[in-house]
Amino acid sequence: MMRDIDLSQPCIPSNYSRLIARELALQTRDVPDLLAMTQLTVDQFLQEDTLLTPQQQLQILDNSLQLANDDTFGLRLGRRLTSPTHGAMGFLVNSSPDLLTAIRAFQVFLPTRMNLARLEMAARDNWLEVTCRFHVELSESLLKVLSESFAVIFFDCAEFIVGRPVGEVVCGFLHKEPGYSHCYAVHSGFDNIWRNLTRAEHSARRVQAAQCVRQP
Repeated sequence: MMRDIDLSQPCIPSNYSRLIARELALQTRDVPDLLAMTQLTVDQFLQEDTLLTPQQQLQILDNSLQLANDDTFGLRLGRRLTSPTHGAMGFLVNSSPDLLTAIRAFQVFLPTRMNLARLEMAARDNWLEVTCRFHVELSESLLKVLSESFAVIFFDCAEFIVGRPVGEVVCGFLHKEPGYSHCYAVHSGFDNIWRNLTRAEHSARRVQAAQCVRQP
C-alpha cells in the first residue's frame, strides 16, 4: 500500500545531492543546472545542514539524469554512496554482527534518511524476502536510477558485513532488463550476483539469512 508522503516537508539530507554533483564533476558555475526547478540557491545547496524536500530530491535526480546522459548513472551513484554518507545509519549498519541485523537497521532508519523509501521483510521457506518500496509516484527513469543505486548500496554493505561476495542473494527489479545490463557486473564487481538481477520479475531482494554471517 502506498503511504502518503509530504513532498513539501524538508527532511532529506542534502549531502546525497552534493555527491551527485561530484559524480557529475560539476563546477560551482554548473550547479544551477542541477538545481533547476527546485527553488534552491547554490548557497543553500552547499550548506551542510540544508534539508531537501522529497520533491526537490526527485527533481535533482531527474536533472542529474539529463546532465549525465548516461543510462548507467544509477549504478555509478550507488558506488558513490558509501556507508559513511549515510551518517549514523551507515555506522549502525556496518557495526551489525550479521546481515539480518544490518537489514533490520536499514528498515528502521531508512525513512530518517530517505523518507520516500521503505523496506518490508517476510520469511518464505528458507529465504528472507526484502522488498524496497517507494511511496511516491515515480517515472520509469527515476524508479530505475533509485532501484539500481539502492541495489549497489545493499551489495556493498552485505559484502562488508559477510566478508565475501554474497552469492546466495538474488535481486530483481520492477523495470525491464536494460540494454546495459552487462554493466551490472562492472559496477558491482560481483559477476555471479549481478547476472541474477534481471532473472527476477519483481522488486524483492531475497537473502538466505542463515548463511550470511560475519566471517572470522
